[in-house]
Amino acid sequence: MTSNTQAQAQSKPSAPKPPTPPGFPQRPFIQSFTHDHLAMMPPGQSVDTPLGTVTKNPDGSTSVHMNEAGRAHHSRLVAEETARYGDHPLKNEEGAPQPPITPGGHHYNPFAGSWSDGWKVGQ
Repeated sequence: MTSNTQAQAQSKPSAPKPPTPPGFPQRPFIQSFTHDHLAMMPPGQSVDTPLGTVTKNPDGSTSVHMNEAGRAHHSRLVAEETARYGDHPLKNEEGAPQPPITPGGHHYNPFAGSWSDGWKVGQ
């Protein structure tokens, strides 16, 4: 090619790029996620929920990575469960270990003799 032909080849406009398809989320979003949904998920899949991301690991276990809304919701549930737990000797001691509260679980308070659902021992 001559230098004039090379210059013309370089200045030729290239073909227009095809339009990009509309973006799709990398993970599905499920508004109301249940254990039934989790049972149907294949290992390795992640799902976004309003409270964070749920991942079914290759070994079948589950990982939950809460977003800000999820952390706030969890803190509120722990506070409600702790209030339902009742009085105990270390309740107002700063730095003292608090009872292991898991939202949705049943907790026994040996100092009050009651369960978190209100059932009292000896009833």
